[in-house]
Amino acid sequence: MLLFTAIEQLSFLEVHTALYQARSKWYFIGMLLGIHPTTLECIKIEERRIEQQYSKMLSTWLSNSDDRSWKALAKVLRSPVVGRSDIAAQIEDKYRHAFRN
Repeated sequence: MLLFTAIEQLSFLEVHTALYQARSKWYFIGMLLGIHPTTLECIKIEERRIEQQYSKMLSTWLSNSDDRSWKALAKVLRSPVVGRSDIAAQIEDKYRHAFRN
């Protein structure tokens, strides 16, 4: 049996799909995932539609973060600012293998 790190398990499509219902909170999600506010402001200016802003924020996080994990995403979704424990629970259920540690 091969074991992969949490970073290797994440793909843009998987993350985009899992968090799609929370896309209107993209800015707060990005801040809590550690994306610099200046970067988030640039995304806000460059991309007009929420869908595009959301996608660019996720792409930025996946490209630059050292903590690209389902655990990190679930924690952010459960934060009071984002308030999407329902999505966090779905992620924890679907990707339960990533929460064993």
